[in-house]
Amino acid sequence: MARSGSFAENREYIRQVRSGVGILDIAGFSRYEVTGPDAAAWLDRLFAGALPAPGRIKLAPTLGHDGRLKGDLTLFNRGDGTWWIVGSYYLRQRHEEAGPPSKWKPPMRISALLRGSRRTPRPPPPV
Repeated sequence: MARSGSFAENREYIRQVRSGVGILDIAGFSRYEVTGPDAAAWLDRLFAGALPAPGRIKLAPTLGHDGRLKGDLTLFNRGDGTWWIVGSYYLRQRHEEAGPPSKWKPPMRISALLRGSRRTPRPPPPV
């Protein structure tokens, strides 16, 4: 199967985000902040995969009670004991069914996340 015509453009965008900065509009998503001594253990039970390392972001699948894939959420490990869960609004009920750890702050009031490298950004390529 051939790649779509947007492959080169997407590749360049991803390269720029990895070495510079990117913006993710999450206005239509559920957003949660999870903290506390039991946060990592609770998240490890909620997600079907390894948790991201400190300072990293990961697409994290969740499973239903029957073991089937329920959905993918984005999990941010801020590295200071604070975790952010971002996902489709329809999965909000699943988040709440799982039961909260010691500190649980449902929905965060943010509409965009800024993510970038700590390196000096490169100028954009000439158009």
